[in-house]
Amino acid sequence: MSKAAGFEVSSDQLKGELIEIKDRLDGLEALQAHVHRKEIQALIVNTVGESATMKKLLRLCETSQTISELQNALKLNSPQAVNNYLAPLRDNGLLHHHSTVAPISYRWSPLIRRLSKAVRDR
Repeated sequence: MSKAAGFEVSSDQLKGELIEIKDRLDGLEALQAHVHRKEIQALIVNTVGESATMKKLLRLCETSQTISELQNALKLNSPQAVNNYLAPLRDNGLLHHHSTVAPISYRWSPLIRRLSKAVRDR
């Protein structure tokens, strides 16, 4: 427990506040995905296009994936080849870094995670 400027804050209080903030953020992300569902779907379709590799990559990133895991799963020759497919997905906000320390991994952005399963499956 720390005391500064005449008030005390415990780690339990901070943890509770962080949980409350996360719950509110989750609710906002879910609402955003619902309200903007058609726009998000169009963004996905326009970004992925007819590329079977990009579709597979996007499906793989439902769970956190490293570059080497994606390279193996997609049977690509180099990490640079994976990055060529990742770039438009990252640039359009469909994938985010799940970790920023080596090895870096990628996962769906909240835009995709908050879509209903039926919409994601399409």
